[in-house]
Amino acid sequence: MLERTNGEKRFVVLEGNHRMAALSHLGFTKILVRYQPSAFKVIRESEVMEWYYVRNGKCSEREALYYFDLFFKSDGNERASALGVKKAND
Repeated sequence: MLERTNGEKRFVVLEGNHRMAALSHLGFTKILVRYQPSAFKVIRESEVMEWYYVRNGKCSEREALYYFDLFFKSDGNERASALGVKKAND
């Protein structure tokens, strides 16, 4: 789970990406998910300086926040457009 400082959240799918793509193609905009609390982690924008790669100098704060922000700005349609694929309802 990603959490912005303004409270906005995004759930990042680590498994089942093809199933999610199929549901999206079928028009689903929301689904109920189940997760294992022991594996659940919230990555908070406000804690960017504590993120492993930032903390260890492998990635700047600016770079890390750029990629973090992409999860909130993009929804996958950018890739479809780049490939010349139209959405089913276009």
